[in-house]
Amino acid sequence: MYTGIWVTSTRNEVVRANRVKVAPQDEVDLPSRVQSHYPADQWEQANAEPVEKTHYRVKGLPVGEKMLFRVVAVNRAGRSPPATLTQAVSIREIMEQPKIRLPRYLRTKLIKRVGEKINLVIPFQGKPRPVVTWLRDDVPLEDTAMGIRTTEVDTMLFIRSAERAHSGKYTLSVQIENVCAKADVHIQVV
Repeated sequence: MYTGIWVTSTRNEVVRANRVKVAPQDEVDLPSRVQSHYPADQWEQANAEPVEKTHYRVKGLPVGEKMLFRVVAVNRAGRSPPATLTQAVSIREIMEQPKIRLPRYLRTKLIKRVGEKINLVIPFQGKPRPVVTWLRDDVPLEDTAMGIRTTEVDTMLFIRSAERAHSGKYTLSVQIENVCAKADVHIQVV
């Protein structure tokens, strides 16, 4: 699982290095407390070396926690006092848009004979783990002769022995929160 936050400065001429420190969870929930008054030993350094860019990604943060960040700039004039965010940041997993990677042979009508096996393996992407739904002619699949297996990276629709009644349009839907990707597979059993 990958989590992170970008810390960015807009003042290129002053900031040559960023130092980010994190406050513990129990201190964050006190909004009336002034962040600059946290004892120095409660801050954790996020990067070992100064970064000569105006942004830095803090990696490996615990999902669901609330944290405060502060940045220190270092230049010829010396080290600046820490600049602290005014509000705590909720750490969430970075969302990756859902995407279906439909194999080429499934982009046209798939024709099978009665009695043949049908195995459709379709890879997909998305973070956090998407909700996968199969529809047949816009109705959720409930046929016991068909099976569905879904992992974190692909889904498989299988029919042990195809019948003419299995012909139709199959729709794969991959959804994360309110973002959805769909792909249609047309199957004809002759």
